[in-house]
Amino acid sequence: MSNWFKRNGIHFAIFGVFLAMCFVYFTPAFQGKALNQGDVMRAQATQKEIMDVKEKTGKAPLWTNSMFSGMPSYQVWAPYPSNVTTYVVDTLKTIFPNPVDTVLLLLMGTYFLLSVLRLNPWLAAAGAVAFTFSTYNFILIDAGHANQVYAIAFFAPLIASIIMAFRGRYLLGGTLTAFFLAMEIRSNHIQMTYYLMLALIIYVCIEAYHAFKNKQTQPFFKSYGLFGSGYGVGTGGKRRLVMDYLRIRKRVYPW
Repeated sequence: MSNWFKRNGIHFAIFGVFLAMCFVYFTPAFQGKALNQGDVMRAQATQKEIMDVKEKTGKAPLWTNSMFSGMPSYQVWAPYPSNVTTYVVDTLKTIFPNPVDTVLLLLMGTYFLLSVLRLNPWLAAAGAVAFTFSTYNFILIDAGHANQVYAIAFFAPLIASIIMAFRGRYLLGGTLTAFFLAMEIRSNHIQMTYYLMLALIIYVCIEAYHAFKNKQTQPFFKSYGLFGSGYGVGTGGKRRLVMDYLRIRKRVYPW
């Protein structure tokens, strides 16, 4: 155990640096102050009817009249309380105030990817800071695009997990792929997830090309099988959300 801590002490040190940065940079958040996020305020306004009914009856309605002359409420707000990913998100939001939880996810996820790519730990940490504190991410945070930033935060760890599986870390890579894909879908921003899937398809095709070129098809198919299993578990964990979307699509677009 002591050897494990010695080998990974640098990672704990960098996590401590990330925590210190967030504490200093977001001191007002720890003092109870909050951003005036426009999209969050509008989302809360559209959810008011749902919350009022939930407060009176104890159950959220399945329909709301607050948007587009009426629509399914799970397109506006849905709790999914029994899903594991909900517990993860709720824990993060309980420990860290908004938007510290999101920034920490961006920092640690990017650091994880760069470490899997075998960069020097401190160089990987610098890259994580550069990506996390880029203008675009903070524009999204300030505007209140919470789901979009959360989806982006899980890009890097999901890509890292798939790379691990293709590099021979089959069990760990496949398990992490399932977990981070479930978290990505839990973010509920289909547009960002769609962009990520396009990039992953290109990456898998490149891996397939090199595998066939070097006649290393057996490890490739083993990695691909675990990647596919992770995909199935990750999407299966959010099957209710996916099925809800498919159900409303049939009603709106019957063809």
